[in-house]
Amino acid sequence: MSLSGAYTCDLLTGQTRWSEGVYALLGYTIGEVEPSSEAFASRIHPDDMERIQQAIADSASGVLTEEICYRVILPGGTVRHLRTIRHWLEDGHTLAGSMLDITEGVAADEARERERAQLRIGEEVGRIGSFTMRLDDGVIHWSPMMFELMEVGPEHVPTASDFDERVHPQDMPSILAGRKRMVEDGQGTALIVRLRRRDGTWMHSFIDSRIEPSAQGPMLVGCLQDVTHQVELSRRAQASRRLEALGRLSGGIAHDVNNALTIVSGNLDLLLATQPESPEAVGVRMALGNIASMAQQLLAFARSEIMPTGAVDLIQFLTGNNAIFVEAAGPLVDLQLALPARLPLVAADTGRLQQVFINLLINARDAMPHGGTVRVSARSAGDLVEVVVADDGCGMSLEILEQAVEPFFTTKEHGSGLGLASVYGTMQALGGSIELDSAEGEGTRASLLLRCVPGAEAPEPVAAPTSRRIAVADDENSLRLLVVRVLERAGFEVVASGDGEAVLAMLGEQPLDLLLTDVRMPGLDGPSLVGALRRTRPALRVLYMTGHAPDPTRLADPVVSKPFRPHELVAAVEERLSGG
Repeated sequence: MSLSGAYTCDLLTGQTRWSEGVYALLGYTIGEVEPSSEAFASRIHPDDMERIQQAIADSASGVLTEEICYRVILPGGTVRHLRTIRHWLEDGHTLAGSMLDITEGVAADEARERERAQLRIGEEVGRIGSFTMRLDDGVIHWSPMMFELMEVGPEHVPTASDFDERVHPQDMPSILAGRKRMVEDGQGTALIVRLRRRDGTWMHSFIDSRIEPSAQGPMLVGCLQDVTHQVELSRRAQASRRLEALGRLSGGIAHDVNNALTIVSGNLDLLLATQPESPEAVGVRMALGNIASMAQQLLAFARSEIMPTGAVDLIQFLTGNNAIFVEAAGPLVDLQLALPARLPLVAADTGRLQQVFINLLINARDAMPHGGTVRVSARSAGDLVEVVVADDGCGMSLEILEQAVEPFFTTKEHGSGLGLASVYGTMQALGGSIELDSAEGEGTRASLLLRCVPGAEAPEPVAAPTSRRIAVADDENSLRLLVVRVLERAGFEVVASGDGEAVLAMLGEQPLDLLLTDVRMPGLDGPSLVGALRRTRPALRVLYMTGHAPDPTRLADPVVSKPFRPHELVAAVEERLSGG
C-alpha cells in the first residue's frame, strides 16, 4: 500500500503537528526534527519550490489550493511524488491536510505516456492507422493517423462509407468476403486493397481486422497501413526476376541463332565466291541480316553481350549525331537539345548508344502521331551522368509501363517488341540503367544513367608476329569446320578441335601465334583454355568468338561477335595479329 500521513498547521500560532506517516513520507525519523514549514520545505524538489511557496503564501492570505502535487527529495537522493489535499478546520485559522505517496501511479502514468508516444511514432513512421466500430450502433473511432490516411480533418465524423466509397471496385468482393467470414466464423481478416486518394491515384493498404468482445458489446477492431511503397518495391523485384528469366531465355536462343547464322552466312559466302550473286542469294542475305539484327537485340536485352566501352563525350556525341536523331524522330517532331557546357566522359559504345537514342526517339515519334516536342537534357550526377529523353506524347498506363521493357511486348500494330528491351539490355551491359516514368496523356520520360570515366589510356603497341599459325576451339562442329576453311583460304596454318583439353594436347610445346576460341564450351571453356596456354606462352594473342558471352570482366581480350561473315572474321584475325 502507498504511504499516507496527516498534518495540521495553526496559521495564528505557527504550531504544526505531523502524523508518523508524514515523517516517513518526508524521510525523517520521529523526533529528528520539529514539525514546521521549514522542515517541510527543505525536502521539496527545487523545480517545485516556487509553486509550493506560492501555495503557502496564498494560504496565509486566506486563499486555499485544496489539492497540490509535488516532489520531495529524500536523504540518499530518492525522489518521491506526493499529493496533498487540504481544508480549513472550524476555527478558520487551522489548516489540515493529508499526504499520499503517488510515486508508483506517476511512474505508471509516465510509462503509459511513453508507450503512447512510441505508438504515435510507430504509426507516423509506418503510416499505420487504427480504428474501432461498435457493431450494435455503428459508432466508429479513428486514431490520428487514420484521419491522415483517409485525407480528412480531425473534425470529420467517421462513417463506414468513408472506407467503402474509396475501395477499388476490383477489391470490393475481397472486402465483403472477409466481413462475411468475421461475422459467420469469427475469423479475423488480413488483405491488401487499393483505396482511391483525392488526387485520383491509388494507395495500397494492408488491413488487418477482427471482432472482439468489449464492455459495450462486440466491436470491430483493426488497423490500416499504407504499403504503397512496399508493393511498388515488390512489383519491381518481381519484374526484375521476370526480366532476368526472359534474359536468360533470350540469350540462349540468340546464341544458338547466331551459331546457325554464322554457318549459313559463311557457307553462302564461300559458295558464291566463285559465281555471280543471284537475286535469290541477295534475298537470302537480306533475310539473314534481319535475323542477325533481331538476335543482336535479344543479346542486348539478355545483358550478356560483350560490349567494349570507351570514354565518350556525350555533348559531342549528341550534337554530332543530331542529324541522324532528327531523321529518326521524323518531320513532325521538334527535337530540342538542352545540354550543359561540359560533362564528364562516360563509359559507352558509341554504336550501341546511338541505337539506344534512335529507339527512344522512334518510340517518342510513334507516341505523337500529330507531332510534338522531344527534349534531350543531360546533367552530372556524382559518379554518373543522367541523360533524359522526354516527350509530350500520349504516355503509357501503369499496366503498359510495367511491361514496356519486356521483349516482344508491343502496343504497335507492326512492332517487334524489342526496341525498349534492347535499350534496357544495352544500358545494363554498359553498367548503367534506364528508368521510365509515364502516365496517360502526360508523355514519357526516359532517364538514362551512364558511368563516368576519369580518363582513358591507349594500349601499348605490340609487335606483329611474322608467322600465321592459329588454333581454333569451338564445340559446334559445323561452325568450326567453316572457320577452318575460311582461315585456310586466307593463307593461315590452322589446327582445330571442339575440346579445350584436346587443343592443349595437340599443341604441346609447338609455337602458336593466335588462339581463336569460343567462350562457352563443355569441359575446358575459352577463358580457362587461354589461362592454360598463357602459362607457357605469356605473350599469346587471343581472339574470342561468341554469340553469348559470360561476364565481360572475365575477358581481357578482343571479341568477334557471331554471326560474322568470312571477310569480317579474317579482318578481325588480321587486326589481332597486328597487335589490335
